[in-house]
Amino acid sequence: MPEMAHVVFVSHAEQDRVVADAVCAELESKGIPCWVAHRNIVAGQTWGKAIIDAIAQSRLMVLIFSSHANHSPHVTREAERALHRGVPILPIRIENVMPSEDLEYYLSATHWLEAVERPIGRHFEALRAAVMTVVAQAGRVRPDSPQRLEVPPARAIVTSAELAIIHEHCRNDYPKTAVGFIVARGLERRLIRARNIQDELHRRDPVKHPRDSRTAFYVSPQDLLALGKLEGEGFVIVVIYYANVDVGASLSETTRRQAMLGDEPVHPEAAYVVVSVINGRVGDTAAFVWNAALREYVDQAM
Repeated sequence: MPEMAHVVFVSHAEQDRVVADAVCAELESKGIPCWVAHRNIVAGQTWGKAIIDAIAQSRLMVLIFSSHANHSPHVTREAERALHRGVPILPIRIENVMPSEDLEYYLSATHWLEAVERPIGRHFEALRAAVMTVVAQAGRVRPDSPQRLEVPPARAIVTSAELAIIHEHCRNDYPKTAVGFIVARGLERRLIRARNIQDELHRRDPVKHPRDSRTAFYVSPQDLLALGKLEGEGFVIVVIYYANVDVGASLSETTRRQAMLGDEPVHPEAAYVVVSVINGRVGDTAAFVWNAALREYVDQAM
């Protein structure tokens, strides 16, 4: 029998599997098919790609929020992907704890379902109603005015006009790390200059976020949401660019790790364009693309 298409992606920490299974069972008993990793990833599937695809195909993410979820990098990455794809998130709080700073950025604008009191089943009617409401209201709105661009020549990563805009952005944001994206749909391309909120994170918690915007970037949730809405309209991220402040144009090991979800790249179609900016002057620019055979990012001629 073919697998039923899902509506809800259930995100949870491993320690909350029993609650996740109960939520799935309740929703599916009301005709709302769910996807949960430990049940729906089958033998032979790549874990990271399965997660990415499942989130992209969902109309809603139900996030089981607990102290375990608070400290789960997988839950945080799944919330980031949902926001990026424009998938609404409905958190269910099953413990009386507040979200970590990382999760707070992805959950602060969402409606919470409180389910701290036991048994958990007493909250299922409210859960079902909330899921139906959010799914019915879920829509994808186009961002206001990302910059429209021309298509580069075959095998070129960016056009000369795009590169000029990227260089200007990196130069003007110095000594902060500039970051942005190019998305494409067919022959249509748009450039989005993102906001780097690393300094805000560093000021709020310098222990957890020891680096500032000179050496790190953290894309704002608003920009991730805008990208997700564009992806919902058929756009694909083809370039992720950022500045390397006062160092050369290389793809750091930190960026390489953050580019992956499990053992799969988060954006396999995207090239990373790295711009060296030293003392406010643009230096070398390098590009890196995913090589599926080598299973790593490799240098690519611009």
